[in-house]
Amino acid sequence: MDKFRLWAKANKYSVELLLGNTGVLDEYTNFLTDYPNEILSGLLTIIKAANTFGFSIDHILERLPEPSLTNKVDPVKIEKFMRFHYQKAIYAFSQHRFEEGLETILYCLSLSIPTKNHPKTVLCTAWFQKYIKHVSNSQKETFSNIMEEVLKG
Repeated sequence: MDKFRLWAKANKYSVELLLGNTGVLDEYTNFLTDYPNEILSGLLTIIKAANTFGFSIDHILERLPEPSLTNKVDPVKIEKFMRFHYQKAIYAFSQHRFEEGLETILYCLSLSIPTKNHPKTVLCTAWFQKYIKHVSNSQKETFSNIMEEVLKG
């Protein structure tokens, strides 16, 4: 499939999902399985839609591999990866998986510091504070270490 057709198909699925049409979810997941380079963008769209419309995507998250940040110098990739983890944390919180949500929001927070994404830093900190009663000692320590990095500037 040429790139333009590939992008058109991915965009079609994205638009449908962002409009709340969960009927394309399985087909989109199959598409992402066939085109692994599209998984990060696709999962970001799927999680955003799930957060917006309140549907479960646990079966999708189990089926698709978790994207990993292999290029830590590409600001566009880092930004997309940060947005993915931010949405994933919100999804985990909505599913009452607080430990997972907190770990994910801390990871997102740790990415926001070196990239100087101050709005994301503030949002991640706010989510962390919202679920403070669920925070483990290890997570408190991680948060403190990240905040020390903020103060170093």
